[in-house]
Amino acid sequence: MFDGMFDLVHSLKSIWSSPVLMALPEDPSTVDDVLDKGVQYAHYNRSIQSTEWLKERGTCVDNIRPGQSTIRQAGRGAFARRKIREGDIIAPAPLIHIPHRHMFDIFREKEHQHPYFFDNQRDNAAGPIHKQLLLNYCFSHAEIDILLCPYGVGTGLINHSKNPNAKIVWSEKSTAHPEWLNMDPME
Repeated sequence: MFDGMFDLVHSLKSIWSSPVLMALPEDPSTVDDVLDKGVQYAHYNRSIQSTEWLKERGTCVDNIRPGQSTIRQAGRGAFARRKIREGDIIAPAPLIHIPHRHMFDIFREKEHQHPYFFDNQRDNAAGPIHKQLLLNYCFSHAEIDILLCPYGVGTGLINHSKNPNAKIVWSEKSTAHPEWLNMDPME
């Protein structure tokens, strides 16, 4: 009875994209383990891969660690956990695409507004007074409005330097879309 019910519920995954259904293990015999150890173990065996598989498909995400800078008043930054050779990937950083640069504008608040009404709280007529700090970590070109903002493990802590010792490159992995590099930015 249990196996039939499990198969029925499992078949719903093909017609209903539910996070709860997607968490169900493929094999009903692992349900007891999941109940004992938690859902994180449901796909544990699938997460173990050979070194060859990892070299072909994986990317190391722990090359850097957060830490306090040794430069006075510099704050926090990213530091290498191990020696990183020239040409190695320091950290993968997927990009959030911000369609309009003005989304990072900061405006002065209008005076005498009720604190619970958020409509028209900013004084647009006076123009922006500053930009969001996140803008410092995004990439763009002066002639286009689109911003590419990286996110990833520790990548927000990578600081700028007058003497750069790293570079940003487009991924050559199969999940990348090199044809996008030849497209007009407005497409």
